[in-house]
Amino acid sequence: MNITELSTNDNAIRIHIKGRGIDGIAKVGIRAHTVKADSYWDGDKRVEQPALTTARLTLSFAPDELTVNGKKYDNYEHAAFEPARLACWHEEIRDMLTDTGMQRIGYRATMSYTHLTDSARDKVKQAVILAADKYLTIEAAKDALVADALDDVDTATKKRVEAEREETAARERLAAMRAL
Repeated sequence: MNITELSTNDNAIRIHIKGRGIDGIAKVGIRAHTVKADSYWDGDKRVEQPALTTARLTLSFAPDELTVNGKKYDNYEHAAFEPARLACWHEEIRDMLTDTGMQRIGYRATMSYTHLTDSARDKVKQAVILAADKYLTIEAAKDALVADALDDVDTATKKRVEAEREETAARERLAAMRAL
């Protein structure tokens, strides 16, 4: 299976995937993904695992841009290379940048349960792993984590501005009530 980069305009990477039984054009997305906090029992002791945020790769195929085993698929198809805890089911272990530094993270290829056959789903999952080998780098993870943090700052700023607006309106109402 081969991956050829087609374009990287608008911060979106589009690739052509061609291999035995698969031919498609996909958009590569790398975003921050949070693995939820978890706890488990180890004998008589409870072990807490904090949440962690790291990068997740997604391949998105537009309608009519994916052909597997001779069948062209006319719906959007999405596949991902998702992080998971090492204690969970995973296919591959990678050293990856997280919000707390470098960690060993388990990853697995997943795909939505659409009308693809099991064989087609397996081929797309192989393509996701190949794309992850090429595009899911430490630098890409850092970019995703920074973008996620910038989004948090933007959200907090919007909430603060709205809270200030509400406080001003409440103070004006209070002044109006006192003036009665």
